[in-house]
Amino acid sequence: MKPVIVYGASGYTGTRPVSGVDIRRSVVGGQTEFLSDRWSLRGEYAHTHEADVLERTSNGGYAEGAYRLTRLVQVAGMYNSLRTEIPGANPANVARARSLLEHEEWGGGLNLWFAPNFVLKSSYHVVTGNRFASPEQPTIRAAVANGAIIERTNVVLFGAQMSF
Repeated sequence: MKPVIVYGASGYTGTRPVSGVDIRRSVVGGQTEFLSDRWSLRGEYAHTHEADVLERTSNGGYAEGAYRLTRLVQVAGMYNSLRTEIPGANPANVARARSLLEHEEWGGGLNLWFAPNFVLKSSYHVVTGNRFASPEQPTIRAAVANGAIIERTNVVLFGAQMSF
């Protein structure tokens, strides 16, 4: 396979009604990818701004890489992060619930390619923050108020991927 480099940028803006008020959301982002016989490298970054009473902004991105040791065996690693800032919010509330506004994840995996369009994947991830890994909604307020929210999650994933 001849090495391929892909890159791009995107952006959008629009409004959505919230309690009778139109909230503007604007997003800009960029991505890049390098693919060869042995290497697969990808990365993406995005910035979001919501112009509501709290003026929320989020910055997030990921980087992942994979290397084929053999035709069958591939090792992979990844990192991703998302941080949300709410400058107009009560600082005491933000400090108490900071982990709900952050996500940082490291992962490593082993993939077995049985055919160019069929792979079995396994990976282990360590997640810090509760932006995407949080308690169920009925208990989240109590966990934050009591300082009992667990801010680290360990995840083991197994899966299969097919393409046609």
